[in-house]
Amino acid sequence: MFLITIGVGLAASAMFQAAPYAVGDKVEFAYPRLTAPTYSVGQDVEIRYYGEWVRAQVTEVADIDGKQQVRTSYPGQTTPTPYLVMNNVEDIRLPTGRLGKDLTVGRYRCSDGGSRPDLDFRVAQYGQYSDPYGENAGTFTTSGDTITFKGGKLDRLTGQQLKDNRFYFNPQTSCSYEMES
Repeated sequence: MFLITIGVGLAASAMFQAAPYAVGDKVEFAYPRLTAPTYSVGQDVEIRYYGEWVRAQVTEVADIDGKQQVRTSYPGQTTPTPYLVMNNVEDIRLPTGRLGKDLTVGRYRCSDGGSRPDLDFRVAQYGQYSDPYGENAGTFTTSGDTITFKGGKLDRLTGQQLKDNRFYFNPQTSCSYEMES
């Protein structure tokens, strides 16, 4: 979900005239569903391999039960040894140039045994984040298993043990990727 603040133009639009919204009100909307990209043989991609993003190339594509299955060259090999990955946001992506450990685009929930919505955030594109509503933006960088935030609501916070879209701000507080339905 994200919030839109009603401005003069929106308040006057037909979409909001029947609803009891005033200028300055915040209205919650669902995020649009993302369509997974389709891949073709010979295409350069990045795949998650032992928790890190590495370069690969698509060697085979098949449609199985309505889902695209992708086989890529095996990471680090000079010959195209088959390596099966599925077309989902956790395993394969179009090239970003951000190899190594990185965060997947999407929503992250944080917890310290209970919910910590004050730390929840959204990655809109690689290296950039915002609060869950698309406001209060900042950037992040990764180095080894460390993630450092700059600007936005997580300014100057550093996470440790970054692996598979999960990291820890301290031993009790972790943040992890949450697939949106």
